[in-house]
Amino acid sequence: MLKFYPAPTGPGEGPAHLNNYIYPSRWVADMDQWIGRTDFVLNSRNTFYAAKNAATIARQELLLPFPQYAGITHSNIPIGSQGHHGVLTKVTKRFSHGLTFLASYSIGKTLEQVSFLNAQDLVLSDPLASRLEKRSADQIDIPQKFVITGVWEMPFGKRKPIGSDWSRGLDMLLGGWQINWDITYQSGWTIDYPNANQVRPGSAKLGSDKRSFERWFDTSLWDDPATGRRVPAQEAFTLRAFPTRFGDVRVPGYQNWDASLSKYFPVHEQIRFQFRLEMINAFNHPWFPRMQSGGLDVTRAAFGQLDAVQRNLPRFIKLALHLYW
Repeated sequence: MLKFYPAPTGPGEGPAHLNNYIYPSRWVADMDQWIGRTDFVLNSRNTFYAAKNAATIARQELLLPFPQYAGITHSNIPIGSQGHHGVLTKVTKRFSHGLTFLASYSIGKTLEQVSFLNAQDLVLSDPLASRLEKRSADQIDIPQKFVITGVWEMPFGKRKPIGSDWSRGLDMLLGGWQINWDITYQSGWTIDYPNANQVRPGSAKLGSDKRSFERWFDTSLWDDPATGRRVPAQEAFTLRAFPTRFGDVRVPGYQNWDASLSKYFPVHEQIRFQFRLEMINAFNHPWFPRMQSGGLDVTRAAFGQLDAVQRNLPRFIKLALHLYW
């Protein structure tokens, strides 16, 4: 279904006003399809628009596909794609002898084609024929991830393998404890590419023994061998010939241990207390998933630097006492 909505917004009605006023108009075409929606918005102005009738007109304006319009915006064009290839393994132990856990390990790759390397890559006559950049999917391309969660009722106290003959006081102190845990290890995602092409070939990825917050990737690839100076940023109004995102340079991986220790204290047949010790990020592993401001700008002193601000929650410990009845 194709619908057009003319929406003139001029100061008056009729052609007589065109000689005295700028007369902008807006045409919107909505195309509803089964797989998505495409909106075409043309912001047009009449032939008396000053920017297009001046004594000097910028050449870039005349080279546009539709120079008679102030701008053309395409949105929600259903031509992109995203694909994931991977393997997921899972091990489950059902509750027995006081222990249950679920462990999973995944390895894979997630790529996306959802953006243009250059605006000129859009084929107006046939958007499906447009060239889309193929790159690592932002923040979801995780090559490896390991997660294990579980519950263990410790074998101490009454009706347990150890301490079944303990006194009431000793059982209340040491028996009936339960441990819960949720552990995650995963790779980091790729970072965006700098604003200039490297002048020397090769991967910018550094080994773990060479990486640091001050030099997270090999910035020497952007140093001109002839002058020894850093290359300039890509000039405006030039075609981009390098990717927008690295394929192998990633932020640090994520490590997190959450755990809790709990125990019930019976007071009456229907009344009991529960004591809980909860720890979020129990081992206080910091996570740094961002580049420093200017870390991807070849003209900045911070080029190649990792942001040293911790982005995950630091160790958090909570003590609680719950009453159940």
